[in-house]
Amino acid sequence: KVGRGTAPVDFNSIPGSAISRIEVLRDGAGSQYGSDAIAGVVNVMLDERPEGLDLGITYGGHRTDFDPIDDDITDGETTARTASWGMPLGDGGFLRVGGEYKQREETDRGGRGEVPFFEDSDNVGGRQFKPGDGETKDRLLWANFGLPLDEHTEFYGFTTYAQRDAEGTGFFRYPVSSQNILSVYPDGYRPVTTGDNTDLAVSAGLRGDAGEWNWDASVSYGQNEFDGGVKGSPNPSLGPTSPRVFESGSTENSLLSLNLDIDRPLDLGFAAPATLALGAEYRLENFQSFAGDPLS
Repeated sequence: KVGRGTAPVDFNSIPGSAISRIEVLRDGAGSQYGSDAIAGVVNVMLDERPEGLDLGITYGGHRTDFDPIDDDITDGETTARTASWGMPLGDGGFLRVGGEYKQREETDRGGRGEVPFFEDSDNVGGRQFKPGDGETKDRLLWANFGLPLDEHTEFYGFTTYAQRDAEGTGFFRYPVSSQNILSVYPDGYRPVTTGDNTDLAVSAGLRGDAGEWNWDASVSYGQNEFDGGVKGSPNPSLGPTSPRVFESGSTENSLLSLNLDIDRPLDLGFAAPATLALGAEYRLENFQSFAGDPLS
């Protein structure tokens, strides 16, 4: 499923409507950003327009000539609704806020399964498994602002909030499986896994210049919570009265970082000035995991 945490970075937590452009810096980024950037840096630049209302809707999907089941299928339909609004702040400042709601339907790329020799072919058949993308619903909010305090100093900040409900599927449980209760699912079943992902990021700082030096001091905090579960699945050890919906457990990760960066150009007689960059960072990360329902 999407958003389960198997990839450490989730760009979908940043609303597409909040992005004005993306900068990709290659290996030379280490000279500007320090040791964290030896392999390069991706800068996601947020929208800074101080005025105007934007409303948008996009729609897409997949139309596939799917030979394994000899059918034309339409799936993965995705609809996104976006809105953003800006206003000026003070003398040359801005505030831009927005939101996005995105719904993506599941895709199914499973063919017709072969019934195992130990099963009754009259009760089991068809498309038993469901490989593909799970269904997701995303709700996203964002804000970005900048406020000059004087001709040399700016106060800035930005935040994103993302909440995603996702569904996936487990392996098909055959009727004679030890994971099944025949009186409950005489034809077997395919459990649906669920995920509720909440992501919050907040950053604020001061930046400016003093003579030939540029400086930037900031504080950032981020927190991510993921609640996993399953539905349409019994716990066989509990018998026919077993619940069908469970909370399997949850995880929570947080990050606090304090940053100070300073840089200045150096004229060393080359075709363009060199850059001297210095910085310091304090980072605190926390991770916790929590148990789910005892019956799970």
